[in-house]
Amino acid sequence: MPIFLKLIHLTAVLPLVTLTGACSLTTPPQAIPASPRASVLTAQAEPTAVKSQASPPPSIVKRLLETKECPKCDLEGADLRGANLEGANLSDADLEGVNLEKANLSKADLEEADLEGASLQGANLTDADLEEASLNQANLSQANLSRAELEGAVLDRANLTGANLNQADLERANLNAASLSGASLQGTTMPDGTINK
Repeated sequence: MPIFLKLIHLTAVLPLVTLTGACSLTTPPQAIPASPRASVLTAQAEPTAVKSQASPPPSIVKRLLETKECPKCDLEGADLRGANLEGANLSDADLEGVNLEKANLSKADLEEADLEGASLQGANLTDADLEEASLNQANLSQANLSRAELEGAVLDRANLTGANLNQADLERANLNAASLSGASLQGTTMPDGTINK
């Protein structure tokens, strides 16, 4: 084929190619897949679940007040201010953040109970069993803990300001950063096993 004919043939084909490309623009646009980075940003924007500190069901609190028996109960966040829980069995119970201000817990069994962040300000804990209990950051200011069993209890950063700890047993207790300002420690067994005079 002569060269000039090849050029004519080429110029005749080019408009068709251009026209075909133009026609493809009229087809519906395809969805552009999201990039992995966009997916990550979307995932990060989603709100995260926050654990709420809800009060326990009223039936559990009612049972505790009536029977004084609630071992291993989940009472997290309960309001038990001024409650009479003398001799109550709350061993191994979850009492995290519970308000027990001025409650009567004398002779109560709180062995291995979780009282982290609980408010026990002015509470009566005379002769209470708090062995191996967790009292991290608990407020025990002005509480009466005379003759209480606190062997192996964790009182890390607990507030014991003005508390009565006379003749209490604190052997092996963790008092790291606990506030004992104005606390009474007469005849108290200290963490190292010595008796305070």
